[in-house]
Amino acid sequence: MKKLFAFIALGAMICFASCQKPVSQKQNEKTPDEKTPDEKTPEEETPSGITIDGSFEDWEALGDKAVKVRNNPNSPYEAVKEFRIYNDAEFIYYYIAYDKDYLKELVEAENDLPMRLNFNTDGEFTSGYEKYFQECYDFMIEGAIADAGVWSTFDAPFYQRINNAWDKRLEEGSGLALGAGKGNEYEVCVNIEMFNDAAKTSADPKPMGKTFQTGLTFYDGGWSTIAVLPNASTDDNPEGWGSLLEYTLAD
Repeated sequence: MKKLFAFIALGAMICFASCQKPVSQKQNEKTPDEKTPDEKTPEEETPSGITIDGSFEDWEALGDKAVKVRNNPNSPYEAVKEFRIYNDAEFIYYYIAYDKDYLKELVEAENDLPMRLNFNTDGEFTSGYEKYFQECYDFMIEGAIADAGVWSTFDAPFYQRINNAWDKRLEEGSGLALGAGKGNEYEVCVNIEMFNDAAKTSADPKPMGKTFQTGLTFYDGGWSTIAVLPNASTDDNPEGWGSLLEYTLAD
């Protein structure tokens, strides 16, 4: 059985250039006396995106620019505590925080950790895949964020729900999504252009617009559901699980 520290060390080494976004830097440094009042030092500048490398300081630097979704205490699930979502011109980024004790148990058992990224792109909840309240999503990226207890890259297949069946739009390894993890945290990015190119050429074209709905579903090694986020409670959904987050791409 793999040790937890080996699991963490391997996750920290994962880094993918296609989802990296550099921190902007000044082209011509000036002395402090020469700086204008509204200029910022490099330490004050905000990253233009997220680096998918299993290090999460860049998420903290985003502050309120990332939308945060936390697990509802009334939810029947405890495995995942929150996810965050952010985008730039090229990618949609997700940050995921697992419950530490729960994750440690799965890791020590050398389990896979399957996950679905779900997308509703037509703004309707009468088509697509429906299992829970307001969860009629049209597309999913389905893979494992950990394989036999070791973080994976989540370069997973892409599916669309057509005629009550899943139609594979992109194979595993396409580069649509890439991820990395460390400790009890994971991050993944989705290439917006690749997503829409695949969505436009399907039998039922539904590309992602500026506003769409998204959510995440998590499973254990036996494909039993261990978390669904978001899971906010509403009058129509008092148990508080299974709904999607409406997200508008930032310019």
